[in-house]
Amino acid sequence: MQTLISCVGDTDPIRNFYDGPLLHIARGIRPEKIVIVHSERSQEKHDNIVKALHSIPDYHPEIVVDERIIKNDDIFLFDKMFEVLSKIIQEYARSEEEIILNLTSATPQIISAMFSINRISGLNVRAYQVATPSNTSNEGIKHNNQQDIQQLIESNKDNRKDYNNRLIEDKAEKFQQLLVRKTFLDLIREYDYEGAVQVISGNDLMLSKKKKGKLHHELDNLIKSIKTQNLLPEVENSEFDVSQKTILNAYLLISLQAKRELNTEVLIRVKNFAEFIVEMYLDKNYNGLIVRYDGKPYLNTEGFEDVILKLQYSLKKAGNELNTDRYLSLPLYAEIIRIIQPDSSLLKLIDKVNGVNTFRNQVAHGFKPINMKNSRVKDLAETCWMLLLIVNDVDEKWRSYFEDKNKVFKEMVGY
Repeated sequence: MQTLISCVGDTDPIRNFYDGPLLHIARGIRPEKIVIVHSERSQEKHDNIVKALHSIPDYHPEIVVDERIIKNDDIFLFDKMFEVLSKIIQEYARSEEEIILNLTSATPQIISAMFSINRISGLNVRAYQVATPSNTSNEGIKHNNQQDIQQLIESNKDNRKDYNNRLIEDKAEKFQQLLVRKTFLDLIREYDYEGAVQVISGNDLMLSKKKKGKLHHELDNLIKSIKTQNLLPEVENSEFDVSQKTILNAYLLISLQAKRELNTEVLIRVKNFAEFIVEMYLDKNYNGLIVRYDGKPYLNTEGFEDVILKLQYSLKKAGNELNTDRYLSLPLYAEIIRIIQPDSSLLKLIDKVNGVNTFRNQVAHGFKPINMKNSRVKDLAETCWMLLLIVNDVDEKWRSYFEDKNKVFKEMVGY
């Protein structure tokens, strides 16, 4: 069943010897059912609306008045009209086969709401505008609301077989694609690449098949690297060695989580990042100080007796003892660096990370919530960048890696 849902405007049912929008859509489409949504002020012309509809030759629709009467004060409020009309249309759409919307009658706010509903509803909806008989504005043309309805019907120039059909169907596809494109760009701006892929799946974004395929491929590669900690394509193709690629990739993933304000992820990852940095640094500058068993780092007790003695003394002063049978972690790395390079920038950065270590453990193991205003957490991505520079001579461009990727994605959709 075709059901026309229409509000009522000053031009309805007849104006200046021609159909108003409601009457003209009914004449051209001939829906089996017409649902009229009245405002308080349009109720008084209901009988005239019905008589005009019944004047269409060989047409006998079911005419229903929706019980929700729109207040006069509300017809100028878009948000209110969108809410009310969306509810009405969705209710009828559940039981009717096809919904037709009148996009010309009533206030601009009602018309805008109807347009919006048609374009984003996802329902089985068709919608029509009605051009004026002169294809110009109605401004200056008087209303016929006070005239006798029978006289208006008899003088109606559209009430004949060869009338000029002025219906314009509102095709929503372009608007929908623009809306999808905006959503895609919003998600890219928030670095939500997986959400962006889901949005473009099944939508062409007004792109060619080739361009969309390339965009999808680029995003899929990025998402795969983020999810699995595989090297990002540009990192993989860089000239760094394996360790440098690994730690650069780790920094980029931490920076991404920071940009997305996933502070728990940043807090949990940063300790391991700092440990990897220190290991790289010690391997390069104090070769042999660290030995590995089953992939875990331990302090080498042979050949570094001076470091061991100083470390034992330092720990004893703090009420601790050195256990060389335990694998190394960041707090002990900090003490080692404090002995061999007490004034180094590396030590200052490690102390920053250690400064949030207790809180990190509470978050990681005790599920403690993070205060978003905690400045120490916010600074961790910058701390990671400074740590990275100590072991890897990376170009400043890597700091804007994801911003640059976003620019590419935006350009690919013509933004």
